[in-house]
Amino acid sequence: MHPGATPWTPTPPKSHPLITLPASSPHPAPTDTDWNIGLRRDTNGVTPPPPHETACEACPLRSGPAPRRTDTNRWATQHTAHTGHPTFRETTTVHLTVSPAPTSPLHGEHTRP
Repeated sequence: MHPGATPWTPTPPKSHPLITLPASSPHPAPTDTDWNIGLRRDTNGVTPPPPHETACEACPLRSGPAPRRTDTNRWATQHTAHTGHPTFRETTTVHLTVSPAPTSPLHGEHTRP
């Protein structure tokens, strides 16, 4: 840790899968408005699977995003077979949406996608 740096301590969420946060936005909204943050859903209310991507730690090559981890695992094993590079970093991307909580006067208003 950098000298003088303060260690970061995560704050546990108040609930799951939605976390209620106080408004701290410069946008025109009451300061006491509560907001929810949760998984982004499509127009049918379905949460798509988060894409996975595997990156080689020895070179700049990566698998590209895929909905199934088996696809990125296959890429990693083939990459190792061709290059001998045995270490990888996997990234999973979860898309989130922030919306006014039911207690908010903004609840039900259209928000930008």
